[in-house]
Amino acid sequence: MTTIIYEQSWQGRERAQQWERRADLVIPKRQEIFSVMVQVLPFCGEAPLRMLDLGCGTGSLAEVVLARYPNATVTGLDNSLEMLEIGQAKYADQAERVHFLLRDLEQPDWNEDLGDHYDAILSCLAIHLISDDAKRRLYRQVFQMLTPAGCFVSADRLRAATPALDALYHEHWLHYIVRRTKEVLNKDVPLETVRERQRTMDASAGLKCATLEENMAWLREAGFPVVECFWKDYQRAVFGGFKVDG
Repeated sequence: MTTIIYEQSWQGRERAQQWERRADLVIPKRQEIFSVMVQVLPFCGEAPLRMLDLGCGTGSLAEVVLARYPNATVTGLDNSLEMLEIGQAKYADQAERVHFLLRDLEQPDWNEDLGDHYDAILSCLAIHLISDDAKRRLYRQVFQMLTPAGCFVSADRLRAATPALDALYHEHWLHYIVRRTKEVLNKDVPLETVRERQRTMDASAGLKCATLEENMAWLREAGFPVVECFWKDYQRAVFGGFKVDG
Protein backbone atom coordinates (compact mmCIF):
# COMPACT_ATOMS: atom_id res chain seq x y z
CA MET A 1 0.00 0.00 0.00
CA THR A 2 1.12 3.56 -0.67
CA THR A 3 2.83 5.00 2.42
CA ILE A 4 0.98 8.01 3.81
CA ILE A 5 2.72 10.24 6.33
CA TYR A 6 0.41 12.12 8.68
CA GLU A 7 1.95 14.73 10.92
CA GLN A 8 -1.42 16.37 11.28
CA SER A 9 -4.52 16.23 9.10
CA TRP A 10 -6.31 19.31 7.82
CA GLN A 11 -8.56 19.15 10.87
CA GLY A 12 -5.79 19.13 13.44
CA ARG A 13 -6.42 17.74 16.92
CA GLU A 14 -8.17 20.83 18.25
CA ARG A 15 -10.50 21.03 15.26
CA ALA A 16 -11.21 17.29 15.42
CA GLN A 17 -12.24 17.63 19.05
CA GLN A 18 -14.35 20.68 18.24
CA TRP A 19 -16.03 18.79 15.41
CA GLU A 20 -16.95 15.99 17.80
CA ARG A 21 -18.62 18.51 20.11
CA ARG A 22 -20.37 20.73 17.58
CA ALA A 23 -21.09 18.70 14.44
CA ASP A 24 -24.84 18.68 15.06
CA LEU A 25 -24.77 22.46 15.44
CA VAL A 26 -23.17 23.20 12.06
CA ILE A 27 -24.59 20.37 9.90
CA PRO A 28 -28.32 20.82 9.30
CA LYS A 29 -30.41 17.74 10.12
CA ARG A 30 -27.34 15.62 10.77
CA GLN A 31 -29.16 13.12 12.98
CA GLU A 32 -31.97 12.90 10.43
CA ILE A 33 -29.36 12.09 7.78
CA PHE A 34 -28.00 9.25 9.94
CA SER A 35 -31.52 7.96 10.49
CA VAL A 36 -32.35 7.93 6.78
CA MET A 37 -29.09 6.15 5.96
CA VAL A 38 -29.90 3.34 8.38
CA GLN A 39 -33.59 3.13 7.49
CA VAL A 40 -32.94 2.47 3.79
CA LEU A 41 -30.67 -0.51 4.49
CA PRO A 42 -32.62 -3.60 3.31
CA PHE A 43 -31.68 -5.98 6.13
CA CYS A 44 -33.39 -7.51 9.13
CA GLY A 45 -32.33 -6.14 12.49
CA GLU A 46 -30.66 -9.30 13.80
CA ALA A 47 -28.52 -9.94 10.71
CA PRO A 48 -24.75 -10.38 11.37
CA LEU A 49 -23.83 -7.73 8.84
CA ARG A 50 -20.38 -6.62 7.74
CA MET A 51 -20.28 -2.90 7.07
CA LEU A 52 -17.67 -0.42 5.90
CA ASP A 53 -17.82 3.29 6.77
CA LEU A 54 -15.84 5.50 4.36
CA GLY A 55 -14.71 8.77 5.95
CA CYS A 56 -15.94 7.63 9.33
CA GLY A 57 -14.55 10.52 11.38
CA THR A 58 -15.02 9.72 15.05
CA GLY A 59 -17.56 6.95 14.41
CA SER A 60 -20.80 8.87 14.85
CA LEU A 61 -22.60 6.99 12.07
CA ALA A 62 -21.40 3.64 13.46
CA GLU A 63 -23.21 4.42 16.71
CA VAL A 64 -26.54 4.67 14.87
CA VAL A 65 -25.82 1.60 12.75
CA LEU A 66 -24.96 -0.59 15.73
CA ALA A 67 -28.07 0.51 17.63
CA ARG A 68 -30.20 -0.68 14.69
CA TYR A 69 -28.11 -3.78 13.92
CA PRO A 70 -26.80 -5.20 17.23
CA ASN A 71 -25.00 -8.10 15.51
CA ALA A 72 -23.23 -5.98 12.89
CA THR A 73 -19.55 -5.14 12.71
CA VAL A 74 -18.25 -1.87 11.29
CA THR A 75 -14.84 -1.02 9.86
CA GLY A 76 -14.29 2.74 9.73
CA LEU A 77 -11.81 4.39 7.38
CA ASP A 78 -10.59 7.97 7.60
CA ASN A 79 -7.52 10.01 6.65
CA SER A 80 -7.54 11.99 9.91
CA LEU A 81 -5.45 10.35 12.59
CA GLU A 82 -6.94 12.72 15.16
CA MET A 83 -10.50 11.71 14.30
CA LEU A 84 -9.63 8.02 14.44
CA GLU A 85 -7.98 8.37 17.84
CA ILE A 86 -11.15 9.98 19.22
CA GLY A 87 -13.20 7.17 17.66
CA GLN A 88 -10.99 4.44 19.07
CA ALA A 89 -11.31 5.89 22.55
CA LYS A 90 -15.08 6.16 22.16
CA TYR A 91 -15.41 2.48 21.15
CA ALA A 92 -12.71 1.08 23.42
CA ASP A 93 -15.19 -1.36 25.00
CA GLN A 94 -16.58 -2.47 21.62
CA ALA A 95 -13.35 -3.23 19.78
CA GLU A 96 -14.76 -6.56 18.57
CA ARG A 97 -17.55 -4.74 16.73
CA VAL A 98 -15.88 -1.52 15.57
CA HIS A 99 -12.36 -0.90 14.39
CA PHE A 100 -10.68 1.96 12.59
CA LEU A 101 -8.09 2.17 9.83
CA LEU A 102 -6.12 5.13 8.49
CA ARG A 103 -6.84 5.30 4.76
CA ASP A 104 -6.99 8.00 2.06
CA LEU A 105 -9.96 7.61 -0.29
CA GLU A 106 -8.19 9.69 -2.92
CA GLN A 107 -5.61 6.94 -3.35
CA PRO A 108 -6.36 4.02 -5.72
CA ASP A 109 -5.25 1.46 -3.12
CA TRP A 110 -7.42 2.73 -0.25
CA ASN A 111 -9.17 -0.66 -0.17
CA GLU A 112 -6.08 -2.86 -0.26
CA ASP A 113 -6.34 -5.82 2.14
CA LEU A 114 -9.94 -4.96 3.07
CA GLY A 115 -11.40 -7.86 1.10
CA ASP A 116 -14.96 -8.02 -0.15
CA HIS A 117 -18.29 -9.48 0.97
CA TYR A 118 -19.50 -6.33 2.70
CA ASP A 119 -23.26 -6.23 3.11
CA ALA A 120 -23.31 -2.44 3.19
CA ILE A 121 -20.80 0.30 2.51
CA LEU A 122 -21.69 3.70 3.90
CA SER A 123 -20.21 7.16 3.69
CA CYS A 124 -21.32 10.38 5.35
CA LEU A 125 -20.04 13.78 4.21
CA ALA A 126 -16.69 12.52 2.96
CA ILE A 127 -16.69 11.73 -0.76
CA HIS A 128 -17.05 15.39 -1.75
CA LEU A 129 -13.46 15.80 -0.50
CA ILE A 130 -11.95 13.62 -3.26
CA SER A 131 -11.60 14.36 -6.97
CA ASP A 132 -14.22 13.36 -9.51
CA ASP A 133 -11.89 10.73 -10.99
CA ALA A 134 -11.38 9.30 -7.52
CA LYS A 135 -15.15 9.29 -6.92
CA ARG A 136 -15.76 7.28 -10.09
CA ARG A 137 -12.99 4.84 -9.23
CA LEU A 138 -14.24 4.50 -5.65
CA TYR A 139 -17.78 3.73 -6.82
CA ARG A 140 -16.44 0.94 -9.05
CA GLN A 141 -14.38 -0.46 -6.17
CA VAL A 142 -17.35 -0.28 -3.80
CA PHE A 143 -19.51 -2.21 -6.26
CA GLN A 144 -16.94 -5.00 -6.39
CA MET A 145 -16.58 -5.13 -2.59
CA LEU A 146 -20.27 -5.65 -1.89
CA THR A 147 -22.04 -8.98 -1.55
CA PRO A 148 -24.49 -9.89 -4.36
CA ALA A 149 -27.34 -8.43 -2.29
CA GLY A 150 -25.30 -5.54 -0.90
CA CYS A 151 -25.87 -1.80 -1.07
CA PHE A 152 -24.01 1.48 -0.94
CA VAL A 153 -25.49 4.52 0.82
CA SER A 154 -23.82 7.92 0.78
CA ALA A 155 -24.79 11.18 2.43
CA ASP A 156 -22.79 13.95 0.87
CA ARG A 157 -22.44 17.62 0.23
CA LEU A 158 -23.27 18.48 -3.36
CA ARG A 159 -22.83 21.17 -5.96
CA ALA A 160 -26.18 22.56 -7.07
CA ALA A 161 -27.31 22.47 -10.68
CA THR A 162 -26.42 26.15 -11.23
CA PRO A 163 -24.01 28.60 -9.55
CA ALA A 164 -26.96 30.77 -8.51
CA LEU A 165 -28.65 27.89 -6.73
CA ASP A 166 -25.36 26.86 -5.18
CA ALA A 167 -24.89 30.35 -3.74
CA LEU A 168 -28.50 30.42 -2.49
CA TYR A 169 -28.20 27.05 -0.76
CA HIS A 170 -24.89 28.04 0.80
CA GLU A 171 -26.37 31.24 2.16
CA HIS A 172 -29.23 29.27 3.74
CA TRP A 173 -26.63 27.13 5.48
CA LEU A 174 -24.68 30.10 6.85
CA HIS A 175 -27.86 31.61 8.29
CA TYR A 176 -28.66 28.22 9.84
CA ILE A 177 -25.29 28.20 11.65
CA VAL A 178 -25.87 31.73 12.98
CA ARG A 179 -29.35 30.78 14.20
CA ARG A 180 -28.31 27.47 15.78
CA THR A 181 -25.31 29.06 17.50
CA LYS A 182 -27.69 31.44 19.20
CA GLU A 183 -30.19 28.71 20.09
CA VAL A 184 -27.69 26.13 21.36
CA LEU A 185 -24.81 28.20 22.73
CA ASN A 186 -26.64 31.50 23.33
CA LYS A 187 -23.92 33.26 21.36
CA ASP A 188 -24.41 35.98 18.77
CA VAL A 189 -22.04 35.32 15.89
CA PRO A 190 -22.02 37.80 12.99
CA LEU A 191 -22.96 36.30 9.64
CA GLU A 192 -19.77 37.64 8.09
CA THR A 193 -17.71 35.83 10.71
CA VAL A 194 -19.46 32.56 9.89
CA ARG A 195 -19.03 33.21 6.17
CA GLU A 196 -15.29 33.79 6.48
CA ARG A 197 -14.78 30.84 8.81
CA GLN A 198 -16.61 28.50 6.43
CA ARG A 199 -14.72 29.88 3.43
CA THR A 200 -11.43 29.17 5.19
CA MET A 201 -12.49 25.66 6.23
CA ASP A 202 -13.74 24.81 2.74
CA ALA A 203 -10.48 26.01 1.22
CA SER A 204 -8.46 23.96 3.72
CA ALA A 205 -10.54 20.86 3.10
CA GLY A 206 -10.24 21.19 -0.68
CA LEU A 207 -13.89 20.72 -1.61
CA LYS A 208 -14.58 18.85 -4.85
CA CYS A 209 -18.37 18.70 -4.81
CA ALA A 210 -20.24 17.13 -7.72
CA THR A 211 -23.93 17.40 -8.51
CA LEU A 212 -26.44 14.78 -7.40
CA GLU A 213 -27.03 13.82 -11.03
CA GLU A 214 -23.30 13.30 -11.62
CA ASN A 215 -22.95 11.09 -8.56
CA MET A 216 -25.94 8.97 -9.52
CA ALA A 217 -24.69 8.61 -13.09
CA TRP A 218 -21.31 7.44 -11.81
CA LEU A 219 -23.01 4.85 -9.60
CA ARG A 220 -24.83 3.47 -12.64
CA GLU A 221 -21.57 3.53 -14.56
CA ALA A 222 -19.99 1.50 -11.72
CA GLY A 223 -22.57 -1.24 -12.26
CA PHE A 224 -25.40 -0.54 -9.81
CA PRO A 225 -28.69 -1.49 -11.52
CA VAL A 226 -30.76 0.42 -8.96
CA VAL A 227 -29.74 3.96 -8.01
CA GLU A 228 -31.90 6.22 -5.88
CA CYS A 229 -31.93 9.52 -4.02
CA PHE A 230 -33.58 8.85 -0.67
CA TRP A 231 -33.48 12.35 0.87
CA LYS A 232 -32.34 15.83 -0.10
CA ASP A 233 -32.04 19.16 1.71
CA TYR A 234 -30.42 22.02 -0.22
CA GLN A 235 -26.70 21.15 -0.58
CA ARG A 236 -26.92 17.71 1.01
CA ALA A 237 -28.50 14.45 -0.05
CA VAL A 238 -28.65 10.77 0.85
CA PHE A 239 -28.36 8.56 -2.22
CA GLY A 240 -26.96 5.22 -3.20
CA GLY A 241 -27.16 2.01 -5.15
CA PHE A 242 -28.34 -1.57 -4.76
CA LYS A 243 -26.66 -4.50 -6.49
CA VAL A 244 -29.97 -6.32 -7.07
CA ASP A 245 -33.23 -5.10 -8.56
CA GLY A 246 -35.91 -6.11 -6.14
